[in-house]
Amino acid sequence: MDAGLIARELEMALLAKILETPVVNANSNWQMRAPALLYLLRQYFGEHVTLDDLHAATQVSPMLTWEPYEKAIEIAGVESRDGVRLSVRRWSPVASVRAPFEAKLREHASRPRPPIAATRYRGGVLSHRPCTVEIRNEGYGTPTDIQVTGINTPDWVTSQQTGTTLTLTADPPQGGVYRGVVKVTTTANDVHFPVIAQKAVFTLPDRDQLGLDECLGHHPDLDRTASEILLEKQLVRLGYERLPGGLFLRHSLHSVTSRTPSWWLTEADITTGRLPATGYPTEFQLYIDEGGRPDRYVLNVTVHNQELGGEFPELFDLIDAQPGQQLTLSPYRGGFKAALSPAQPWRTASGHTFWLQGPRDKVLTHPDVTQFLLSHCDDKNITVNLLLFGEGELPADLIRQHRAGRLTIRWAPQPTPFQLVACGRETVAFSLPFGSAQPTGSVSQLLWESAQPLQGQDYRELAWQRSHRGDGSGENGLIDLELSVGMTRLADAVKPAPITRSVRISPADSKRLLEVFPRLAREFGADVRPVAAAPLLKRLGLTADQVNAGANGYRVTAGGYLVRRPQDIGRQRDWTVYIGALYGGVIHHSQLRKLVEVFSGNRLEATSFVTASLQAMGWAGNGYRRPRQPWEPTARELTPFVAEILARFGNQDAALDWLRRHLAASETQLTRALTKAEALPLPQIQPVEALPSPRTLPKDRRVPQKAQVNPAPSTSHSPLTGSRKPPRFAPLPALTDSLPDPRQAPAAAVRAAVIRLIAAEAPMTDSWLIRRYALLAKLNPKQVERVVIDQAEFAASTGQVIRTVHAGGWVDYTASANQASLREKGSRQAVDIPLAEWCELLRSLGLQAPECDEHRAFTAAAAAYKFGAAAAPARSLISLAWQIIQQEGYASSAG
Repeated sequence: MDAGLIARELEMALLAKILETPVVNANSNWQMRAPALLYLLRQYFGEHVTLDDLHAATQVSPMLTWEPYEKAIEIAGVESRDGVRLSVRRWSPVASVRAPFEAKLREHASRPRPPIAATRYRGGVLSHRPCTVEIRNEGYGTPTDIQVTGINTPDWVTSQQTGTTLTLTADPPQGGVYRGVVKVTTTANDVHFPVIAQKAVFTLPDRDQLGLDECLGHHPDLDRTASEILLEKQLVRLGYERLPGGLFLRHSLHSVTSRTPSWWLTEADITTGRLPATGYPTEFQLYIDEGGRPDRYVLNVTVHNQELGGEFPELFDLIDAQPGQQLTLSPYRGGFKAALSPAQPWRTASGHTFWLQGPRDKVLTHPDVTQFLLSHCDDKNITVNLLLFGEGELPADLIRQHRAGRLTIRWAPQPTPFQLVACGRETVAFSLPFGSAQPTGSVSQLLWESAQPLQGQDYRELAWQRSHRGDGSGENGLIDLELSVGMTRLADAVKPAPITRSVRISPADSKRLLEVFPRLAREFGADVRPVAAAPLLKRLGLTADQVNAGANGYRVTAGGYLVRRPQDIGRQRDWTVYIGALYGGVIHHSQLRKLVEVFSGNRLEATSFVTASLQAMGWAGNGYRRPRQPWEPTARELTPFVAEILARFGNQDAALDWLRRHLAASETQLTRALTKAEALPLPQIQPVEALPSPRTLPKDRRVPQKAQVNPAPSTSHSPLTGSRKPPRFAPLPALTDSLPDPRQAPAAAVRAAVIRLIAAEAPMTDSWLIRRYALLAKLNPKQVERVVIDQAEFAASTGQVIRTVHAGGWVDYTASANQASLREKGSRQAVDIPLAEWCELLRSLGLQAPECDEHRAFTAAAAAYKFGAAAAPARSLISLAWQIIQQEGYASSAG
């Protein structure tokens, strides 16, 4: 933004406040909070104005100064302790009346306003399909005041310009997910917006052993984490077997050279409009079967870098492909004919916990489902539960995963419906194999607890609860888990390969093995963790037998890993770090010990390994380990550990996501620990670097900390409500109209629906507005969130509704006719109740200081609505309501 323009608007905004006072002269001045001024200017210019723009404006204006306040405030999500002061002396040094300043404000009101270039485009996934972006004037003037003079895009984005309309397409040079920024230069100002592209096909070396790192390109815009996910999917499709640690093995070339007949479509496939394929001619015609007419549409398809291209991206639009469907190409008239199977939405399910339940016979007749669950529980720290009904044997892989604690199998005492339940941000159920996703409650916990575990033992539950047992099972009473399917493959891969003494090594090969090979092995990272040996062997023209027979300090394992010799790495702790870095995930100490024993060829004593692994690796729950993070929580108990994570992230959702991925604990345990951690007094929740190690704390200091987790209110200071009657709750108003789908309906229709909903049910928070709209539109809240909030903010800017942003970022909406009242909870959560209702509740409870404080007010308010621990996310909102009540009490007493 132009600093001079911002400076003029700041000057006039502050001058208008000065002119509201009765006396104005050359000595007048006025100071306002920077967040408040920023909120005001964004109404004129748009959301792209920042605090830095305000600060730059104070540097060019002699009347403005940048002065801080003692305390920070937050308005509309912007928190700052800075302020802007206006001193009018330079305008009229000797003025003793307000006339010259009023003339200054009138002159500004008559001054033409400049245009501001902006775009409504919020970023999205670009592909070969054209994406239209419109640059418009969202500032002063008319739409024609904005002219595009130049476009600067990343090298993987192609742009075309027609007036102020841009058409963008993306063609990344290699497979992966790319993120960049497009800069549009206009006659008014520059416009920046983010762009993303996905290319789901990678150019792969023709080898039987591949690593993720070597298959990803090097580009400054490459998102490596997201790209690895796409790469893994393609390697699995091409017949590679995934081992933990990022190595993929191919046992036969046949699966690669043969034609790829079908694909299970994902969201990424449909977005990019391309699929990996082998065995197809360079060019062919693709026929689309529609209504019994396979030649109604004919597309010309080309194949480049094992990717279907040409007009192939148009296919998904013509056949209306959905994620979870199978696309099949079969030979037809010298080309191929496309056909779609019925959708199987469960194939796109995601979450942190999966429940598969049903009769044993039905479960075993759908091996794709169990294979889906096996891959999830082996590759990620995901909880998988199988609740089966009936009798009979189970596949060996399922039994092995159960005994390894990777999934739990229980036998239900009564018949259960055949379905897959995925628990993530929301819980959805899939009626297998073709049922659509339906919102549902979780599987009955009572039924699960009454079910009998397979072989009478729930190994994962035992490992979660404790690492020692008193029944003598396992060495020295320690729980001893079997290796899972993926861990067994990894153990076979890191097993030492036999050394062939008869292999021929020429003098030139010997020199490379003794001099060049060790240096390159260190550069490849073989000193830190096992790495794929194939790239280095191909580069130097050596074989695995030659390395094992003549290399200096390095070996190639049976599975193709390049490793240091165990005796050169160190001892037990060093082996643990070396193999733990290869596995990369959460693993029980007994399973990690078995992997280390296979790699080193030494038998390790189980009890000493428990201590050594905990010192070498990061703590991941009772008995579990993981690779150590650059920072490490020092606690070794769940609740203090969660408190440190929460203090580091400062956000419940981010902390819970990290805990799910890095800790072996049930969802119930994590939720309970998170609730207890939030209840800890604020001084106890410190940044992780400041917490001392629990091993250094004396026992007499640990007990009081544990006792303070849930401080009970003292009976001598409990809030006294006397004979006051309990609060009475009015019925919660409910709109019965069905609302339009915001993804398809015009913006004006969505805005009218939002206004109608607010007028009927307000006051309501932004979260309750989203969930109510989604319910009435019969959609997922995530599908309506962005559009509904955008239209609500637009309606507020035009005065059709009232939008209020409270301290802490809490937002609520109301209409002028709505009155705040105490209403029933209904299906609302704690964060769905607006600030005015919390204030009304606290007034009706009659809580007064000094008998009551914020903690007791929170407890009483949560109990009145019967939220209990579920009110924790709204703790700061209830605290704000308590502060408002206290201020009202002080004001009335002063009056």
